[in-house]
Amino acid sequence: MPGPTGPTGPTGLPPVFTEPVSGREYAERNGFCGYTPIATTGYITASSGLTAYAGAKELCEAACNDAAAHMCLPHEMVRHQALGRSISAPPGGLAAWIAFGTAGADQSGAPIVDCLSYESDLAVYIGGVWSFDVSPARGRAAYDICSRQLPIACCN
Repeated sequence: MPGPTGPTGPTGLPPVFTEPVSGREYAERNGFCGYTPIATTGYITASSGLTAYAGAKELCEAACNDAAAHMCLPHEMVRHQALGRSISAPPGGLAAWIAFGTAGADQSGAPIVDCLSYESDLAVYIGGVWSFDVSPARGRAAYDICSRQLPIACCN
């Protein structure tokens, strides 16, 4: 026999996380919102001097004109497509950086480490990308060497 119905949860947009010291925002609301207009190696640096994931976030904030924009995670790209929304390849390219946040090794043994948290452009390291090499209409999660020049896939 089922128990009583619980309280109704919140409605509307998902909450925005605001970092208390810097005041910077992060949210997962809409999915893919665009690419950074410039390509970068796996050593990501914003004009403010921020590097790594924080630098990527700043570049995505500008690319999407949204304070909550950030470097996409694989699940955001998948969710975007699962909701029937398309993602086109970046202009002039077949891949864009995304944040995997995991570690491992590829078939050759090269370390998959998000380009040392996107602070390395050495070809011995591997970073996460959204690739259009197999499915140009949708893309898929893949890896690439950190010396490659790619735009960043941005989500909000």
